Amino acid sequence: ASRARLGSASASRSLADRLGIGRRARSAPRPEKAPASTAAAPRESRPSGRAGLVRVIVVLALALVVVLGAGAAVVVNSGLFAVTDVVVNGSDHIPQQTAEQLVAIPEGATLFNVSDEEVASALLQNPWVTGVDIERRFPHTIVVTPREREVAAVAYIVADDVAWAIGTDDTWIAPLSLSSAASSDSSTGDGASADDGATADGASTDDAGSTDASAADASGSSDGSDSADASADGVPATGAGASGSGSSSNLDAALKVASDNGAVLFTDVGTDVEPASGQKVDSEVVLAGLEYVRGFSDGFLAQIKDISLTSVESISANLVSGVEVSLGSPSDISRKEQVVLQLLEQQSGVTYINVRTPDAYSFRSADVS
Repeated sequence: ASRARLGSASASRSLADRLGIGRRARSAPRPEKAPASTAAAPRESRPSGRAGLVRVIVVLALALVVVLGAGAAVVVNSGLFAVTDVVVNGSDHIPQQTAEQLVAIPEGATLFNVSDEEVASALLQNPWVTGVDIERRFPHTIVVTPREREVAAVAYIVADDVAWAIGTDDTWIAPLSLSSAASSDSSTGDGASADDGATADGASTDDAGSTDASAADASGSSDGSDSADASADGVPATGAGASGSGSSSNLDAALKVASDNGAVLFTDVGTDVEPASGQKVDSEVVLAGLEYVRGFSDGFLAQIKDISLTSVESISANLVSGVEVSLGSPSDISRKEQVVLQLLEQQSGVTYINVRTPDAYSFRSADVS
């Protein structure tokens, strides 16, 4: 029986071999590889087509650039946009006629090829000019407008009896005419205002005939030390009207010039200060005064008639109301302003305030009883 089974299995294998069934079953798991040439051919043809397209696009782009460049060059230099009309504006301190003389447009210039730097260069030599705006109005007009420096302060130089404008960029701009301001004051009868204020300022620091009221701190305690402070701390008791120039009319004129320019007047400027148009301020005391101008609020600046610059440590302000404020060196500026405003609001008859150390201030008031 065992032989029969073996024989039967052997017969079955022989039959399968003859029919090829076994070989096909064994060879079926192995996939047949396609010829390499037929699979690779399509891949090689694609890159070569893309590269050709890119080359065509590059060539067309370059040709377009050349055409546009040539066209632009023709338009830029074409008389179609030639500058035939030049409008030059003046400003507060640069008359239009003066500005026109400083602006020159090259012959053959068009709105496209004219150089802004060349047009503005002559105007920028004027110390009042900080920049130039150039506008093109097609097809033939160019408009030139100078931008002026903003005046931060006007320094009355005693030695020269002249007022100098100082820009917000700490630059000496130019001397200002006092004659027209003086004649304007005399015609309106306002010239005595500065002297009147100076008299009040001078009396405020005079020990005789005044009532002292000092405050050692914000709590209002009094130590009576302000009398010694006023005489020993170097605070000038002369006020704006006695700056040593011997010309109250010119000082009044300087006050008006400063007011007309929306600026603060610096007085008692030393003889060692030497202004030069277009040059940066290098005087320590003038720079200290400018720090106060930048640090005070616009509202408080409007209450200041002038700032006395005898030295950095002895800077003082004379208010329009006649009150003298000893400021000292430029530190804690906003706090000093706050103390002064609070005192003026809370106390009546105040004539002198010392805020060199704002948290240990002192003040003096006249006897108003």
